[in-house]
Amino acid sequence: MTPGSRTVSIVIPAYKSASSLPCLLRELFELEGATGWELQVVVVDDASPDGTWAVLKKAQDTYGAKLCIARAHANGGQHRAILSGLKLATGDTVVTMDDDRQHRAVDVLGLVNAVWSGYDLAVGCYSHKNHHPVRNVAGSLIDKLIRRAYKIPRSFQLTSFRAMKRSVAERALAQAGDRPDITTRPYITTMLLANSSTRVNVPVTHEVRTHGSSNYTVGKSLSLVASLISSHSALARGAR
Repeated sequence: MTPGSRTVSIVIPAYKSASSLPCLLRELFELEGATGWELQVVVVDDASPDGTWAVLKKAQDTYGAKLCIARAHANGGQHRAILSGLKLATGDTVVTMDDDRQHRAVDVLGLVNAVWSGYDLAVGCYSHKNHHPVRNVAGSLIDKLIRRAYKIPRSFQLTSFRAMKRSVAERALAQAGDRPDITTRPYITTMLLANSSTRVNVPVTHEVRTHGSSNYTVGKSLSLVASLISSHSALARGAR
């Protein structure tokens, strides 16, 4: 990295996203040219059964070391893939976003600028969510639990599109440490809330899904709720 440069790492958990990743990566690296950032994109393939890994290998031929890729041996879920990606991120500012292009590359700008203005954590907020109804219902339940634990106002949206200071990511990783209850079933939202003190919502657009279908099911959503209750209550107590 060049001394004094703005360094940004974007972490993307990928699952069955062979069709969406080429466009997303191209749009993200176009930001580097437009902004003057030094950009690192970290993509963790969560043991996809399609051609996702082959697409990433080919993309690395194009983008070189600026694209860091890793592949899980077994499917562990979105949050576990993000946790792996945070360990590989090197930027002073770290962004997490989805792989399906429902999060727009251009909206990374507002999130990163909010962190550079002084906030520990900037979270994208939608005027309208284009998630599958099952995910919206489950997400509402999870959000209620998180709001109660961390005293988050109802007006504050919690989404997977966010930017943070590097120190927030490092503290979250350090707090998880080698604890199997967290590293095996991590919940990234609570880990970041437990390790940030200043937070802001930044308006972003949530696009209609045009690639693939949601991997969330009722069973997976309930599993997330169980993980949140059983594994992360200690993080909430520590944040009070």
